[in-house]
Amino acid sequence: CGLEYPFTSGTNVVYQPRIWNGRIRFAEPTTFVSTNAGAHNGDFARGVMYDLIWLSDATMMPAQALELELTANTHDVDVYFRRGTHAGFEGSAAGWELLASATGVVSAGGGALTSIPFTGQVNASAGEVISFYVVTSVDNGIQIDASGVTGGTFAADSNLGVLVGTSVAAEFGGAVAPASLRARHGYQLCVVP
Repeated sequence: CGLEYPFTSGTNVVYQPRIWNGRIRFAEPTTFVSTNAGAHNGDFARGVMYDLIWLSDATMMPAQALELELTANTHDVDVYFRRGTHAGFEGSAAGWELLASATGVVSAGGGALTSIPFTGQVNASAGEVISFYVVTSVDNGIQIDASGVTGGTFAADSNLGVLVGTSVAAEFGGAVAPASLRARHGYQLCVVP
């Protein structure tokens, strides 16, 4: 049925029959890809840029979308994203969108995961590359794995590949060295009937 807004707007008039024309996108329960396997080897960065390769349609939602290892401290953390690879954009804010700006984040301590709340969501399509950039106000405040080659696979499941990224010394300060964020990425698979 169709109604005037809101509801019948006091007219009690109901228009029927009516057929809704649209698409409903819904998500399955949250799945996590963890990239913090093994003991920390003592590598740190102020910021890390890295690529996610999506093998399925998915959404990263605000709740539990990103948890990472921060050094024991209080951090101001910014999370940016862009569609496409981060390579070549380490020193420029062009094309990056601020996804989260969390101030006063109290770290759970070295070796533990600290949740970074999103203020929005990121929708991804199968085959799409989406880059993330996580930066903290604390020098060497993010625990990383500095092994591997930028662009190589760091962790993966059947829906998402997390690639080795690049450490960045200051906000959009340019590439420094290969780095992988020690983190958990939460996502929900999307189903479009």
